[in-house]
Amino acid sequence: MKTFYSIVFGMFITYATCGQTGQWTWVKGSDTVNHLGNYGIQGVASVSNNPPARANPAYWTDLDGNFWMFGGLIQRSGQSNIILNDLWKFDPITEQWTWVHGPTLNTASGGQYGLQGIGAPTNLPPARYLGKANWTGPDGHLYMFGGARLGGPLNDLWKYDISLNQWTWLAGSSNVNAAVSYGTKGVPAITNDPGARYQCTSNWVADNKLWLLGGRKGIGDQGNDLWSYDITTNLWTWVSGVQTISPAGNYGTKGITNNTNQPPGRGYPTTWKGFNGDLYLFGGAKGAVNFNDVWRYNLASNTWTWVSGSAAPNNTGHDGGWCETDVSFTPRARYETGTGLTLNTCNRAQWFFGGYAIDQFAEFNDLWIYNSEENTWALVRGVNTPNGNFSYGTKGVPASTNEIPARGGMCTWTDQHQNLWVFGGYSVLNGHTYADLWKFTPDTSCINIIKANTPREFPTNFTICFGDTAQALFDRGNEIVCSPSSSSSFDATRGELKLYPTKDQIYNITITSRSDAPCPLDTSIEIRVGVSQLPKAAFSLQKSTIALGDEPFASLNRSTNAASYEWRYRGNNISTGENFVQRFRDIGTYCFELIAINDCGRDSIIQCGEMIGNILVPNAFSPNGDGKNDIFQLISSRNIDLEFLKVFNRWGQLIFETNNANKGWDGKVN
Repeated sequence: MKTFYSIVFGMFITYATCGQTGQWTWVKGSDTVNHLGNYGIQGVASVSNNPPARANPAYWTDLDGNFWMFGGLIQRSGQSNIILNDLWKFDPITEQWTWVHGPTLNTASGGQYGLQGIGAPTNLPPARYLGKANWTGPDGHLYMFGGARLGGPLNDLWKYDISLNQWTWLAGSSNVNAAVSYGTKGVPAITNDPGARYQCTSNWVADNKLWLLGGRKGIGDQGNDLWSYDITTNLWTWVSGVQTISPAGNYGTKGITNNTNQPPGRGYPTTWKGFNGDLYLFGGAKGAVNFNDVWRYNLASNTWTWVSGSAAPNNTGHDGGWCETDVSFTPRARYETGTGLTLNTCNRAQWFFGGYAIDQFAEFNDLWIYNSEENTWALVRGVNTPNGNFSYGTKGVPASTNEIPARGGMCTWTDQHQNLWVFGGYSVLNGHTYADLWKFTPDTSCINIIKANTPREFPTNFTICFGDTAQALFDRGNEIVCSPSSSSSFDATRGELKLYPTKDQIYNITITSRSDAPCPLDTSIEIRVGVSQLPKAAFSLQKSTIALGDEPFASLNRSTNAASYEWRYRGNNISTGENFVQRFRDIGTYCFELIAINDCGRDSIIQCGEMIGNILVPNAFSPNGDGKNDIFQLISSRNIDLEFLKVFNRWGQLIFETNNANKGWDGKVN
């Protein structure tokens, strides 16, 4: 156990008397700096697995609530640094790490790009660090852009497919220091490219696009240009901001939207997406200047608004002590702050932890929460001054005396119970990286902003096809009781309710969370599932046998649940109507296929008809003089010209012939 007390000890005691705000728990990993971890077996979760220490990795929360982490830097004072490109997953329910992809400790790995746009098990992004942009796409894939490696910054964009465990190089160059290509503002183009950059820690996803802001493009060049990447068209668009190096921006009036407003250029801002769909950023740094301003970007109007914090550089901020909330409060100016956007719909708040103050060569371990709807800040833990004290306590045991060490460049996530998780990071004071994993469990009597005080959004209606399954996702760990239960199942680990009725069905669902959850829930909802039946093709021919020249073939459609039809003869479409009429000129067998179609599928059936000639040749007659069938002759419904009619016996001898269609053989020879 390590305990360190800084010069702000007295101020910490003052805040501690304000009451319980929550507790830190040192969950996993080592309290030894620059620890090299334990990889275990690739693809196998284990309680003994722990990633090596690192700073500035890419990190994500997937759609199932698992945490992911890629790459980063092990910076060791007096020793050689290690740049990583390993991929890890952490399950916050089982609290186990899994080494998923990439090499073990590997200095400056060059990776394997493969073919652009083609995923492969051997593909691997080169090792990198320093503020890569990362997004969890609406398709469930993990996306990553840029960062820095030995030699310079990158502009490559990657996609990781969780189900296939493989990377795909999507766009950009495989070389460092690629130039930016702006194109025309607002116009997507295949030639557009943000260029190589780092310290661009964006994670905005909206309108099926990945959004990227600023970052550092070169030494002393922190931008404010805003870009979007459409994951459908694979095109970049320069959306907002300027091409100027390190622009000063334009604050305008706080809280007032104006087309001329622009945030100053910066690196390492903290970004998140608000409950209302707007994009937010906090802080960052430009040269020796730290920011503590909050900006909001509205996608629909393409406008920026300065909403909180100061326009002055290196502002010292202001707070009222733990649990106190006000629009005038704000953290001290800083960069590389960790943030964890809550996953539950009950929570409309944003966590902020730690970071650095470049003007003071200092670091923080204070914890804040911001309500973007009310534009208010609250200090939750620690002090709003740098270099706070820390105490690891006992691993796995929460305690009010536990304090996480100050740091920046760490991974931060929020689980579905609103607990904040922190892994790794870097100490600028001591020049080392961390390999410890922490969890902060809030006390909702202090932080009522994350209580269930806003309406939940639940699935209500589904329409499925017969034989399919409707899936409704709830917060993991909730208890779900579904009636009727015979056509439903619930996976509490995934929070996934599956409904598979065979006909239209109403389900009554009771949802209960654990009693100590920060978002407590005890409610009932109703889900209606409409079941669309599969089409059934059926038809008959109005006449299955038709004499040549008399009439065409015509169908009588008896299909059910069909929205449209295709009629085919010998593979060719002959009609898309409900029925068909088809005429032929030759005798023979004719087979027709009906394909019945609706949104749920297709069904087909084949029926055949016979086209016969209009001249009948009898196969028997009875020449006994009774006046019935006494003569063997052609039978026709119309006059015909007969060339000849000949009758032979079994030995091939001609026994009768005529060219008069009205005459026949009486059965006699000679």
